[in-house]
Amino acid sequence: MNAFKNNRFRFSIFAILIVMGFQIDALKNQDKNYGKSRWETHGVITWDVREYYVYLPAVLHYHNPAFTFLDSLKGYERANMDLGKSSVGKYVGRFSIGMAVAYAPFYILADIIADIKGISRDGFSWPYQLGLYISGFVYSIIGFIFLVMVLRRFFTDGITAITLLCIGLGTNLFYYTTSEGAMTHATLFCFCAIMLYFDILWHDNPKLKYLIGLALFFGLAVLIRPTEILAGLIFILYGVSGGKALMQKINLMHRHWKQLLAALCILFLIALPQLLYWKQQTGSYIYYSYHGENFFFQHPHIFKGLFSYRKGWFVYTPVMLMGMAGFIFIKKYASDLFVPVLVFLILNIYVVLSWWCWWYGGSFGLRAFIDSYAFLSVPMAAFWAAVFKEGWVARISALLIAAFLCFLNLFQSRQYREGMLHYDSMSKQLYWATFLKYGYVKDKDNFNDVPNYKAAMKGLSETTPPDTIKAH
Repeated sequence: MNAFKNNRFRFSIFAILIVMGFQIDALKNQDKNYGKSRWETHGVITWDVREYYVYLPAVLHYHNPAFTFLDSLKGYERANMDLGKSSVGKYVGRFSIGMAVAYAPFYILADIIADIKGISRDGFSWPYQLGLYISGFVYSIIGFIFLVMVLRRFFTDGITAITLLCIGLGTNLFYYTTSEGAMTHATLFCFCAIMLYFDILWHDNPKLKYLIGLALFFGLAVLIRPTEILAGLIFILYGVSGGKALMQKINLMHRHWKQLLAALCILFLIALPQLLYWKQQTGSYIYYSYHGENFFFQHPHIFKGLFSYRKGWFVYTPVMLMGMAGFIFIKKYASDLFVPVLVFLILNIYVVLSWWCWWYGGSFGLRAFIDSYAFLSVPMAAFWAAVFKEGWVARISALLIAAFLCFLNLFQSRQYREGMLHYDSMSKQLYWATFLKYGYVKDKDNFNDVPNYKAAMKGLSETTPPDTIKAH
Protein backbone atom coordinates (compact mmCIF):
# COMPACT_ATOMS: atom_id res chain seq x y z
CA MET A 1 0.00 0.00 0.00
CA ASN A 2 3.02 2.33 0.11
CA ALA A 3 2.44 2.97 -3.59
CA PHE A 4 -0.53 5.14 -2.71
CA LYS A 5 1.79 7.74 -1.20
CA ASN A 6 2.65 8.70 -4.78
CA ASN A 7 0.80 11.78 -6.03
CA ARG A 8 0.28 10.29 -9.49
CA PHE A 9 -1.78 7.45 -8.04
CA ARG A 10 -3.70 9.87 -5.87
CA PHE A 11 -4.47 12.02 -8.89
CA SER A 12 -5.61 9.14 -11.13
CA ILE A 13 -7.81 7.50 -8.49
CA PHE A 14 -9.14 10.91 -7.43
CA ALA A 15 -9.94 11.84 -11.05
CA ILE A 16 -11.83 8.58 -11.58
CA LEU A 17 -13.70 9.06 -8.31
CA ILE A 18 -14.68 12.62 -9.16
CA VAL A 19 -15.93 11.86 -12.67
CA MET A 20 -17.81 8.76 -11.53
CA GLY A 21 -19.16 10.61 -8.52
CA PHE A 22 -20.51 13.45 -10.63
CA GLN A 23 -22.14 10.91 -12.94
CA ILE A 24 -23.83 9.10 -10.07
CA ASP A 25 -25.02 12.43 -8.65
CA ALA A 26 -26.42 13.44 -12.05
CA LEU A 27 -28.39 10.22 -12.23
CA LYS A 28 -30.40 11.06 -9.14
CA ASN A 29 -32.98 12.80 -11.29
CA GLN A 30 -32.61 10.78 -14.48
CA ASP A 31 -35.65 8.60 -13.82
CA LYS A 32 -38.73 9.04 -15.97
CA ASN A 33 -40.67 9.81 -12.79
CA TYR A 34 -39.46 13.39 -12.58
CA GLY A 35 -38.01 14.65 -9.35
CA LYS A 36 -37.19 11.21 -7.95
CA SER A 37 -34.00 9.21 -8.04
CA ARG A 38 -33.73 5.79 -9.62
CA TRP A 39 -33.52 4.04 -6.25
CA GLU A 40 -36.69 5.80 -5.04
CA THR A 41 -38.67 4.48 -8.00
CA HIS A 42 -37.46 0.87 -7.75
CA GLY A 43 -35.40 1.33 -10.89
CA VAL A 44 -32.29 -0.54 -9.70
CA ILE A 45 -33.44 -4.04 -8.73
CA THR A 46 -34.94 -4.92 -12.08
CA TRP A 47 -34.31 -7.12 -15.11
CA ASP A 48 -31.17 -9.28 -14.63
CA VAL A 49 -30.32 -7.64 -11.30
CA ARG A 50 -33.60 -8.85 -9.85
CA GLU A 51 -32.69 -12.44 -10.69
CA TYR A 52 -29.18 -12.10 -9.23
CA TYR A 53 -30.55 -10.52 -6.08
CA VAL A 54 -33.69 -12.55 -5.37
CA TYR A 55 -31.89 -15.03 -3.10
CA LEU A 56 -31.18 -12.39 -0.45
CA PRO A 57 -34.76 -11.37 0.38
CA ALA A 58 -35.81 -15.02 0.10
CA VAL A 59 -33.30 -16.04 2.78
CA LEU A 60 -33.00 -12.91 4.95
CA HIS A 61 -36.55 -11.53 4.76
CA TYR A 62 -38.83 -14.50 4.06
CA HIS A 63 -36.46 -17.10 5.62
CA ASN A 64 -37.41 -19.48 2.83
CA PRO A 65 -34.67 -20.34 0.31
CA ALA A 66 -37.04 -22.81 -1.39
CA PHE A 67 -39.23 -19.87 -2.49
CA THR A 68 -42.47 -21.64 -1.51
CA PHE A 69 -43.76 -18.28 -0.26
CA LEU A 70 -44.00 -17.03 -3.85
CA ASP A 71 -47.41 -18.64 -4.32
CA SER A 72 -48.84 -16.32 -1.65
CA LEU A 73 -47.45 -13.11 -3.19
CA LYS A 74 -49.42 -10.94 -5.57
CA GLY A 75 -48.96 -7.83 -7.67
CA TYR A 76 -45.71 -5.90 -7.41
CA GLU A 77 -44.25 -8.16 -4.72
CA ARG A 78 -44.70 -11.20 -6.95
CA ALA A 79 -43.23 -9.38 -9.94
CA ASN A 80 -40.13 -8.53 -7.91
CA MET A 81 -39.42 -12.22 -7.37
CA ASP A 82 -40.50 -13.79 -10.62
CA LEU A 83 -38.84 -17.20 -10.97
CA GLY A 84 -39.36 -20.19 -13.20
CA LYS A 85 -39.81 -23.79 -12.11
CA SER A 86 -37.64 -26.83 -12.56
CA SER A 87 -38.81 -30.14 -14.00
CA VAL A 88 -39.79 -31.28 -10.49
CA GLY A 89 -42.11 -28.30 -10.07
CA LYS A 90 -39.97 -26.26 -7.64
CA TYR A 91 -38.86 -22.66 -8.11
CA VAL A 92 -35.29 -22.24 -9.32
CA GLY A 93 -33.30 -19.17 -10.29
CA ARG A 94 -31.84 -18.76 -13.76
CA PHE A 95 -28.66 -17.23 -12.29
CA SER A 96 -26.44 -18.72 -9.62
CA ILE A 97 -26.08 -17.24 -6.14
CA GLY A 98 -22.72 -15.50 -6.63
CA MET A 99 -23.99 -11.94 -7.02
CA ALA A 100 -26.28 -12.38 -4.03
CA VAL A 101 -23.14 -13.11 -1.99
CA ALA A 102 -21.49 -9.97 -3.40
CA TYR A 103 -24.59 -7.89 -2.64
CA ALA A 104 -24.86 -9.21 0.93
CA PRO A 105 -22.81 -6.45 2.70
CA PHE A 106 -24.91 -3.78 0.98
CA TYR A 107 -28.14 -5.59 1.84
CA ILE A 108 -27.18 -5.77 5.51
CA LEU A 109 -26.27 -2.07 5.59
CA ALA A 110 -29.51 -1.15 3.81
CA ASP A 111 -31.47 -3.28 6.27
CA ILE A 112 -29.94 -1.37 9.19
CA ILE A 113 -30.78 1.97 7.56
CA ALA A 114 -34.34 0.87 6.81
CA ASP A 115 -34.79 -0.21 10.42
CA ILE A 116 -33.45 3.09 11.79
CA LYS A 117 -35.62 5.19 9.48
CA GLY A 118 -38.74 3.07 9.88
CA ILE A 119 -38.84 2.14 6.20
CA SER A 120 -40.22 -1.16 4.95
CA ARG A 121 -37.64 -3.91 5.42
CA ASP A 122 -38.95 -5.96 2.52
CA GLY A 123 -35.67 -6.00 0.63
CA PHE A 124 -36.97 -3.75 -2.15
CA SER A 125 -37.55 -0.32 -0.58
CA TRP A 126 -35.22 2.55 -1.47
CA PRO A 127 -32.35 1.74 0.98
CA TYR A 128 -31.93 -1.67 -0.67
CA GLN A 129 -32.19 -0.17 -4.15
CA LEU A 130 -29.55 2.44 -3.23
CA GLY A 131 -27.31 -0.19 -1.66
CA LEU A 132 -27.17 -2.19 -4.86
CA TYR A 133 -26.83 0.96 -6.94
CA ILE A 134 -23.58 1.95 -5.23
CA SER A 135 -22.25 -1.62 -4.96
CA GLY A 136 -20.68 -1.43 -8.41
CA PHE A 137 -18.99 1.86 -7.56
CA VAL A 138 -17.47 0.38 -4.40
CA TYR A 139 -16.30 -2.79 -6.11
CA SER A 140 -14.90 -0.86 -9.05
CA ILE A 141 -12.77 1.39 -6.85
CA ILE A 142 -11.50 -1.61 -4.87
CA GLY A 143 -10.55 -3.16 -8.21
CA PHE A 144 -8.54 -0.05 -9.15
CA ILE A 145 -6.74 -0.14 -5.83
CA PHE A 146 -5.61 -3.71 -6.46
CA LEU A 147 -4.63 -2.80 -10.03
CA VAL A 148 -2.29 -0.17 -8.62
CA MET A 149 -0.60 -2.82 -6.51
CA VAL A 150 -0.35 -5.13 -9.54
CA LEU A 151 0.90 -2.65 -12.13
CA ARG A 152 3.37 -0.97 -9.79
CA ARG A 153 5.31 -4.24 -9.62
CA PHE A 154 6.17 -3.94 -13.32
CA PHE A 155 5.74 -0.31 -14.34
CA THR A 156 6.55 3.19 -13.19
CA ASP A 157 4.19 5.39 -11.23
CA GLY A 158 3.28 7.51 -14.24
CA ILE A 159 2.57 4.54 -16.55
CA THR A 160 0.38 2.97 -13.89
CA ALA A 161 -1.57 6.20 -13.41
CA ILE A 162 -2.21 6.64 -17.16
CA THR A 163 -3.35 3.02 -17.46
CA LEU A 164 -5.82 3.48 -14.62
CA LEU A 165 -7.29 6.56 -16.29
CA CYS A 166 -7.64 4.77 -19.63
CA ILE A 167 -9.53 1.85 -18.07
CA GLY A 168 -11.55 3.95 -15.62
CA LEU A 169 -12.67 6.64 -18.05
CA GLY A 170 -12.07 5.12 -21.48
CA THR A 171 -13.98 1.83 -21.26
CA ASN A 172 -17.58 0.74 -20.69
CA LEU A 173 -16.57 -0.16 -17.15
CA PHE A 174 -17.40 3.49 -16.47
CA TYR A 175 -21.02 3.03 -17.56
CA TYR A 176 -21.40 -0.23 -15.64
CA THR A 177 -20.00 1.42 -12.54
CA THR A 178 -22.09 4.59 -12.58
CA SER A 179 -25.31 3.79 -14.43
CA GLU A 180 -25.81 0.04 -13.95
CA GLY A 181 -23.45 -0.72 -11.10
CA ALA A 182 -25.68 -3.48 -9.78
CA MET A 183 -24.90 -5.63 -12.80
CA THR A 184 -22.11 -8.20 -12.53
CA HIS A 185 -19.44 -6.33 -14.45
CA ALA A 186 -17.84 -3.97 -11.92
CA THR A 187 -17.90 -6.74 -9.32
CA LEU A 188 -16.18 -9.22 -11.63
CA PHE A 189 -13.64 -6.59 -12.66
CA CYS A 190 -12.81 -6.16 -8.98
CA PHE A 191 -12.53 -9.90 -8.31
CA CYS A 192 -10.31 -10.41 -11.36
CA ALA A 193 -8.00 -7.60 -10.22
CA ILE A 194 -7.73 -9.24 -6.79
CA MET A 195 -7.09 -12.63 -8.39
CA LEU A 196 -4.28 -11.17 -10.48
CA TYR A 197 -2.74 -9.63 -7.37
CA PHE A 198 -2.75 -12.93 -5.47
CA ASP A 199 -1.52 -14.79 -8.57
CA ILE A 200 1.58 -12.63 -8.61
CA LEU A 201 2.14 -12.73 -4.84
CA TRP A 202 1.95 -16.52 -4.70
CA HIS A 203 4.38 -17.03 -7.57
CA ASP A 204 6.81 -14.57 -6.00
CA ASN A 205 6.46 -16.15 -2.55
CA PRO A 206 4.33 -19.34 -2.45
CA LYS A 207 2.56 -18.89 0.87
CA LEU A 208 -0.75 -20.54 1.73
CA LYS A 209 -2.44 -17.25 2.59
CA TYR A 210 -1.94 -15.96 -0.95
CA LEU A 211 -3.36 -19.11 -2.50
CA ILE A 212 -6.34 -18.98 -0.14
CA GLY A 213 -7.02 -15.39 -1.22
CA LEU A 214 -6.80 -16.41 -4.87
CA ALA A 215 -9.08 -19.42 -4.38
CA LEU A 216 -11.66 -17.34 -2.52
CA PHE A 217 -12.09 -14.69 -5.20
CA PHE A 218 -11.72 -17.15 -8.06
CA GLY A 219 -14.47 -19.28 -6.54
CA LEU A 220 -16.75 -16.27 -6.06
CA ALA A 221 -16.15 -15.11 -9.63
CA VAL A 222 -17.04 -18.54 -11.04
CA LEU A 223 -20.09 -18.61 -8.77
CA ILE A 224 -21.22 -15.37 -10.42
CA ARG A 225 -20.39 -16.40 -13.99
CA PRO A 226 -19.23 -19.98 -14.68
CA THR A 227 -17.15 -18.94 -17.71
CA GLU A 228 -14.84 -17.12 -15.28
CA ILE A 229 -13.20 -20.50 -14.90
CA LEU A 230 -11.02 -19.31 -17.80
CA ALA A 231 -9.37 -16.89 -15.36
CA GLY A 232 -7.75 -19.95 -13.81
CA LEU A 233 -5.45 -20.00 -16.85
CA ILE A 234 -3.64 -16.97 -15.44
CA PHE A 235 -2.55 -19.06 -12.45
CA ILE A 236 -1.85 -22.24 -14.42
CA LEU A 237 0.22 -20.55 -17.14
CA TYR A 238 1.90 -17.84 -15.05
CA GLY A 239 5.61 -17.83 -15.89
CA VAL A 240 5.27 -20.52 -18.55
CA SER A 241 7.15 -19.35 -21.64
CA GLY A 242 8.59 -22.63 -22.94
CA GLY A 243 9.32 -26.25 -22.17
CA LYS A 244 11.86 -25.54 -19.42
CA ALA A 245 9.57 -23.01 -17.73
CA LEU A 246 6.71 -25.52 -17.93
CA MET A 247 8.74 -28.15 -16.08
CA GLN A 248 9.68 -25.59 -13.44
CA LYS A 249 5.99 -24.73 -13.02
CA ILE A 250 5.05 -28.39 -12.64
CA ASN A 251 7.78 -28.81 -10.01
CA LEU A 252 6.58 -25.71 -8.17
CA MET A 253 3.04 -27.02 -8.00
CA HIS A 254 4.25 -30.46 -6.97
CA ARG A 255 6.24 -29.01 -4.08
CA HIS A 256 3.17 -27.15 -2.84
CA TRP A 257 0.54 -29.81 -3.49
CA LYS A 258 -0.85 -29.47 0.02
CA GLN A 259 -1.57 -25.79 -0.61
CA LEU A 260 -3.24 -26.67 -3.89
CA LEU A 261 -5.36 -29.28 -2.13
CA ALA A 262 -6.41 -26.68 0.44
CA ALA A 263 -7.36 -24.29 -2.38
CA LEU A 264 -9.47 -26.98 -4.03
CA CYS A 265 -11.25 -27.56 -0.72
CA ILE A 266 -12.05 -23.85 -0.52
CA LEU A 267 -13.41 -23.91 -4.06
CA PHE A 268 -15.62 -26.86 -3.18
CA LEU A 269 -16.95 -25.13 -0.08
CA ILE A 270 -17.79 -22.02 -2.13
CA ALA A 271 -19.65 -24.13 -4.70
CA LEU A 272 -21.39 -26.32 -2.12
CA PRO A 273 -24.35 -23.99 -1.30
CA GLN A 274 -25.14 -23.72 -5.01
CA LEU A 275 -24.94 -27.49 -5.47
CA LEU A 276 -27.20 -28.12 -2.46
CA TYR A 277 -29.69 -25.50 -3.67
CA TRP A 278 -29.87 -27.14 -7.10
CA LYS A 279 -30.28 -30.55 -5.51
CA GLN A 280 -33.14 -29.30 -3.36
CA GLN A 281 -34.96 -27.46 -6.14
CA THR A 282 -34.22 -29.66 -9.17
CA GLY A 283 -33.25 -33.08 -7.84
CA SER A 284 -29.75 -32.82 -9.31
CA TYR A 285 -26.51 -31.36 -7.99
CA ILE A 286 -25.66 -30.01 -11.44
CA TYR A 287 -28.36 -28.08 -13.24
CA TYR A 288 -28.41 -26.09 -16.47
CA SER A 289 -30.80 -23.22 -15.80
CA TYR A 290 -30.51 -21.41 -19.15
CA HIS A 291 -33.27 -23.30 -20.90
CA GLY A 292 -33.16 -22.81 -24.66
CA GLU A 293 -29.96 -20.72 -24.45
CA ASN A 294 -26.72 -22.24 -25.64
CA PHE A 295 -23.18 -21.74 -26.85
CA PHE A 296 -22.55 -22.42 -30.53
CA PHE A 297 -18.84 -23.12 -30.43
CA GLN A 298 -18.79 -24.20 -34.05
CA HIS A 299 -20.02 -20.76 -35.15
CA PRO A 300 -18.47 -18.02 -32.96
CA HIS A 301 -19.23 -14.46 -34.04
CA ILE A 302 -15.66 -13.19 -33.68
CA PHE A 303 -15.67 -10.44 -36.30
CA LYS A 304 -19.11 -9.14 -35.33
CA GLY A 305 -18.23 -9.16 -31.66
CA LEU A 306 -15.07 -7.15 -32.23
CA PHE A 307 -15.95 -4.81 -35.08
CA SER A 308 -19.69 -4.64 -35.78
CA TYR A 309 -21.70 -1.46 -35.25
CA ARG A 310 -24.24 -3.42 -33.22
CA LYS A 311 -21.91 -4.06 -30.27
CA GLY A 312 -18.35 -4.34 -31.59
CA TRP A 313 -15.89 -4.26 -28.70
CA PHE A 314 -13.32 -2.14 -30.53
CA VAL A 315 -16.03 0.11 -32.00
CA TYR A 316 -17.51 1.12 -28.63
CA THR A 317 -14.36 0.64 -26.52
CA PRO A 318 -11.56 1.61 -28.95
CA VAL A 319 -9.12 2.44 -26.15
CA MET A 320 -8.66 -1.32 -25.69
CA LEU A 321 -6.81 -1.36 -29.01
CA MET A 322 -3.94 0.13 -27.02
CA GLY A 323 -4.11 -2.94 -24.82
CA MET A 324 -3.94 -5.17 -27.88
CA ALA A 325 -0.90 -3.26 -29.17
CA GLY A 326 0.72 -3.74 -25.77
CA PHE A 327 1.16 -7.47 -26.38
CA ILE A 328 4.03 -6.52 -28.67
CA PHE A 329 5.91 -5.04 -25.71
CA ILE A 330 4.66 -6.96 -22.67
CA LYS A 331 7.63 -9.39 -22.61
CA LYS A 332 9.95 -6.49 -21.82
CA TYR A 333 8.05 -5.55 -18.68
CA ALA A 334 5.98 -8.48 -17.41
CA SER A 335 7.21 -11.55 -19.28
CA ASP A 336 5.62 -13.98 -16.81
CA LEU A 337 2.18 -12.68 -17.77
CA PHE A 338 2.60 -12.69 -21.56
CA VAL A 339 1.49 -16.27 -22.23
CA PRO A 340 -1.28 -16.52 -19.60
CA VAL A 341 -2.93 -13.20 -20.50
CA LEU A 342 -2.66 -13.86 -24.25
CA VAL A 343 -4.10 -17.38 -23.98
CA PHE A 344 -6.86 -16.12 -21.67
CA LEU A 345 -7.71 -13.33 -24.12
CA ILE A 346 -7.97 -15.66 -27.11
CA LEU A 347 -10.09 -18.27 -25.33
CA ASN A 348 -12.25 -15.66 -23.61
CA ILE A 349 -13.05 -13.96 -26.93
CA TYR A 350 -13.91 -17.34 -28.43
CA VAL A 351 -16.17 -18.42 -25.56
CA VAL A 352 -17.88 -15.06 -25.03
CA LEU A 353 -18.66 -14.66 -28.72
CA SER A 354 -19.89 -18.25 -29.08
CA TRP A 355 -22.92 -17.48 -26.90
CA TRP A 356 -26.15 -17.47 -28.89
CA CYS A 357 -26.77 -13.81 -28.02
CA TRP A 358 -23.24 -12.67 -28.77
CA TRP A 359 -24.25 -8.99 -28.35
CA TYR A 360 -25.58 -9.78 -24.83
CA GLY A 361 -28.94 -8.11 -25.15
CA GLY A 362 -29.40 -4.50 -24.16
CA SER A 363 -26.01 -3.12 -23.29
CA PHE A 364 -23.46 -0.40 -23.91
CA GLY A 365 -20.72 -2.01 -25.94
CA LEU A 366 -19.66 -5.62 -25.42
CA ARG A 367 -20.19 -5.75 -21.66
CA ALA A 368 -19.14 -9.39 -21.33
CA PHE A 369 -15.47 -8.35 -21.74
CA ILE A 370 -15.39 -5.85 -18.85
CA ASP A 371 -14.06 -8.32 -16.28
CA SER A 372 -11.06 -9.02 -18.53
CA TYR A 373 -9.91 -5.38 -18.30
CA ALA A 374 -8.15 -6.25 -15.06
CA PHE A 375 -5.90 -8.70 -16.92
CA LEU A 376 -5.61 -6.53 -20.03
CA SER A 377 -4.38 -3.61 -17.94
CA VAL A 378 -0.95 -5.27 -18.07
CA PRO A 379 -0.49 -5.16 -21.88
CA MET A 380 -2.06 -1.70 -21.91
CA ALA A 381 0.53 -0.50 -19.40
CA ALA A 382 3.24 -2.13 -21.56
CA PHE A 383 1.97 -0.09 -24.51
CA TRP A 384 2.31 3.14 -22.54
CA ALA A 385 5.73 2.16 -21.25
CA ALA A 386 6.90 1.62 -24.85
CA VAL A 387 5.39 4.93 -25.99
CA PHE A 388 7.12 6.87 -23.24
CA LYS A 389 10.47 5.52 -24.38
CA GLU A 390 9.93 7.34 -27.65
CA GLY A 391 10.21 11.08 -28.26
CA TRP A 392 7.84 13.82 -27.17
CA VAL A 393 5.93 13.69 -30.44
CA ALA A 394 4.96 10.05 -29.87
CA ARG A 395 4.09 10.71 -26.22
CA ILE A 396 1.92 13.75 -26.87
CA SER A 397 0.22 12.12 -29.86
CA ALA A 398 -0.64 8.98 -27.87
CA LEU A 399 -1.87 11.02 -24.89
CA LEU A 400 -4.09 13.16 -27.14
CA ILE A 401 -5.55 10.06 -28.76
CA ALA A 402 -6.19 8.48 -25.36
CA ALA A 403 -7.79 11.70 -24.08
CA PHE A 404 -10.12 11.77 -27.09
CA LEU A 405 -11.05 8.10 -26.64
CA CYS A 406 -11.83 8.72 -22.97
CA PHE A 407 -13.98 11.71 -23.93
CA LEU A 408 -15.72 9.61 -26.60
CA ASN A 409 -16.49 6.88 -24.07
CA LEU A 410 -17.93 9.37 -21.57
CA PHE A 411 -19.96 11.07 -24.31
CA GLN A 412 -21.32 7.83 -25.71
CA SER A 413 -22.10 6.58 -22.20
CA ARG A 414 -24.40 9.56 -21.82
CA GLN A 415 -25.87 9.01 -25.29
CA TYR A 416 -26.61 5.39 -24.44
CA ARG A 417 -28.07 6.23 -21.05
CA GLU A 418 -30.45 8.76 -22.62
CA GLY A 419 -31.49 6.49 -25.48
CA MET A 420 -29.60 8.18 -28.33
CA LEU A 421 -27.63 5.00 -28.91
CA HIS A 422 -29.95 2.01 -29.26
CA TYR A 423 -29.59 -0.72 -26.69
CA ASP A 424 -29.40 -3.62 -29.19
CA SER A 425 -30.19 -2.36 -32.71
CA MET A 426 -27.33 -0.05 -33.64
CA SER A 427 -26.35 0.13 -37.30
CA LYS A 428 -23.60 1.83 -39.27
CA GLN A 429 -26.02 4.56 -40.36
CA LEU A 430 -27.29 5.23 -36.83
CA TYR A 431 -23.79 5.18 -35.35
CA TRP A 432 -22.45 7.88 -37.65
CA ALA A 433 -25.67 9.87 -37.49
CA THR A 434 -25.18 10.14 -33.71
CA PHE A 435 -21.38 10.34 -33.62
CA LEU A 436 -20.40 13.20 -31.27
CA LYS A 437 -23.89 14.67 -31.65
CA TYR A 438 -25.98 15.23 -28.58
CA GLY A 439 -29.58 14.82 -29.64
CA TYR A 440 -32.04 12.34 -31.07
CA VAL A 441 -31.84 11.39 -34.74
CA LYS A 442 -35.01 12.18 -36.64
CA ASP A 443 -36.83 8.96 -37.61
CA LYS A 444 -34.04 6.96 -35.98
CA ASP A 445 -36.18 3.82 -36.00
CA ASN A 446 -35.61 3.70 -39.74
CA PHE A 447 -31.89 3.24 -39.07
CA ASN A 448 -32.27 0.45 -36.50
CA ASP A 449 -30.85 -2.99 -37.26
CA VAL A 450 -33.21 -5.01 -35.05
CA PRO A 451 -31.74 -8.42 -34.12
CA ASN A 452 -33.75 -11.59 -34.61
CA TYR A 453 -33.51 -13.22 -31.18
CA LYS A 454 -35.42 -16.35 -32.20
CA ALA A 455 -33.04 -17.03 -35.06
CA ALA A 456 -29.99 -16.45 -32.86
CA MET A 457 -31.27 -18.94 -30.28
CA LYS A 458 -31.30 -21.55 -33.05
CA GLY A 459 -27.70 -20.81 -33.96
CA LEU A 460 -28.58 -18.67 -36.98
CA SER A 461 -27.47 -15.11 -37.66
CA GLU A 462 -29.41 -12.42 -35.80
CA THR A 463 -29.95 -10.75 -39.18
CA THR A 464 -31.97 -13.72 -40.47
CA PRO A 465 -35.38 -12.53 -41.79
CA PRO A 466 -38.18 -13.73 -39.46
CA ASP A 467 -40.07 -15.57 -42.21
CA THR A 468 -37.11 -17.89 -42.97
CA ILE A 469 -36.68 -19.39 -39.50
CA LYS A 470 -39.12 -22.28 -40.02
CA ALA A 471 -37.10 -23.45 -42.99
CA HIS A 472 -34.23 -24.24 -40.61
